[in-house]
Amino acid sequence: MVRALFFGFILLISSTLQAETQQQAYLAALIERTNEKQLAVHQEWLNMVHYKPNTFSGYTSQILTEEFFNADDGRINPQAELEATLASFFSDEQETDKQQNPQCRFIYRYHWLDRHLKFDNRIMPRRACPRFNEWYKKIDPHQVTLIFPAGTDNSPSSMFGHTLFRIDRVDQTEKTRLFSYSINFAAETAETNGLVFAVKGIFGGYPGRFSIMPYYEKVKQYNDMEHRDIWEYQLNLTQVEIERLLQHSWELGNTDFAYYFFLENCSYQLLALLDVARPGHQLSDQFSVWAIPGDTVTVILEDEKILKKALFRPSAKTKLRHAQSYLEGDEEEMVLDLVYGRIKPDSAEVKQLPVKRQAMVLITAYDYLQYLFNRGEATREDSAGRSLELLRARNKLPVTNTIPPVPAPKARFDQGHGTARVSLGGGQIKQAGVQRNFTEIKYRPSYHSLLDNADGYTHGAQINFFDFTFRHDAERDKLRLDEFMLIDIVSLAPRNNYFKPISWKVNTGFVRRPIDDNYEDRMVYAVNGGFGLTYGLGKDLSLFTLLDVSLLFHGDIKDNYAVAAGPDVGLYWKLTDNWNLWLSGSVQHYQDNLDYAYVDYRLENNFALAKDLALRLSAVESGIRDHTEQEVSAALHWYF
Repeated sequence: MVRALFFGFILLISSTLQAETQQQAYLAALIERTNEKQLAVHQEWLNMVHYKPNTFSGYTSQILTEEFFNADDGRINPQAELEATLASFFSDEQETDKQQNPQCRFIYRYHWLDRHLKFDNRIMPRRACPRFNEWYKKIDPHQVTLIFPAGTDNSPSSMFGHTLFRIDRVDQTEKTRLFSYSINFAAETAETNGLVFAVKGIFGGYPGRFSIMPYYEKVKQYNDMEHRDIWEYQLNLTQVEIERLLQHSWELGNTDFAYYFFLENCSYQLLALLDVARPGHQLSDQFSVWAIPGDTVTVILEDEKILKKALFRPSAKTKLRHAQSYLEGDEEEMVLDLVYGRIKPDSAEVKQLPVKRQAMVLITAYDYLQYLFNRGEATREDSAGRSLELLRARNKLPVTNTIPPVPAPKARFDQGHGTARVSLGGGQIKQAGVQRNFTEIKYRPSYHSLLDNADGYTHGAQINFFDFTFRHDAERDKLRLDEFMLIDIVSLAPRNNYFKPISWKVNTGFVRRPIDDNYEDRMVYAVNGGFGLTYGLGKDLSLFTLLDVSLLFHGDIKDNYAVAAGPDVGLYWKLTDNWNLWLSGSVQHYQDNLDYAYVDYRLENNFALAKDLALRLSAVESGIRDHTEQEVSAALHWYF
């Protein structure tokens, strides 16, 4: 008996050693074949481990989580990571709720390497992956939809938009798609201070992570809470591409990336996910400085065959504005009386209306009350009972669909002008009876100004970065930097009885200003901000009035700085689909260190000649009061 056990033990050890020897030999053969095929530098391998080339040589993965790599130096060594990954696939580790076999943990790596190397399952047994299979079955992927929550007024930072993927089942309708799953990438933070988030986000102060959640949660966030319209682009991905996308999403799990607001953000990482799903396109490589979500949507849709269908999902705010446009006479005030409890749904004022008008007023009041609650402007105690009364009264009326559906905008963001712009123009300056001619070139890397054609963009919102102008003075034969704005943000959201946003602006950069008695302009650093109100005087005409505060910094100014304040008023008018007009005037009263009033009056016209081409005509009077200069100019703007 003892002898039998002894020989059995020896046999077990011998077979184990033999299997290990066989595996080691097979691993060596696999590594040799990967070298022959140069798989470690194959673009698909680099994509799935998120390697990017270093400035001079080598690669570094954008992933920060150590557990994502099998080799100690896997983050910077694609070859070592590939070899360690192959070695891990021999593991016989059993799957539990807390751990997975490497073949399942890195399921797309396994299938990709198997495709290239044709694994021998007798030497490297294929492991079952019940957790992944159950997850995949639950999602039941049939179609991928690119989701783009657009910007909203009074929030220029949202102009950049956001992107995520929705995974649709085969039998889903437009109504049931809310219960699909979505794949989202975002900064991992509980920060609520917008300024702190912006600063830390710009400099990579947060980790970024993929998450998979029900789509209705994202719709609630963007559509209902942030009041952003959503574009849904159904993509023509093959089933194989969808499977790759899901397998790689599983691999990423709770993996951390560095998050940078301008580049390695939500949209950039979705492009990287598509690079894995659709080898050969390398969409993420088209963005090396910044990745604006809207631009990434445009890049994805450049493949004419990829778009199956585009759908518009209006926000609660857009629906309310649409409903408001159908109210007549005193109905708008009646809605407010219902919302704030000044009258009841069964009051005589409401009952005297025709049934269809009653239904329209009641449902608009209900929607507006929900809007106020979601914004935190109405408490649950104030709104719950009143909302129920409004809904009950509406449901008793024998009519349906009293308000037509919100029509989709005539242009999606990807159908609007390009976000970069180059301008070439010239004009004439007249000061104290002396005329000078000039030519100039302008370059704006990003994004949109109020005078640009607004098709596809947020009306009344402007945000520009690193906008600079070089000007050549013909008479003086001088070329100089005329202006360099680091950032220029404006929000002119019109007010009405339902929506009462504050208009504001902020900009900073280098501009030319006179700072001495010679009235010769000098390059100074300026910071300007203002706040006020904007009123709509019709569908396409807005009047604004702001109170501005400005600071100038220059070594030749007393104490090196000067402070000013004053009004800034004007109007913005969309006269036709292709013609925008801007008329404004501002006065800045500088005290003490400069002691003068700087005025700026301007009339500007923008004529869209094509989607990416415009003619700009301007007349400007600016300078120290009583010593101003008059300028007229024309320029062609090319967007790309």
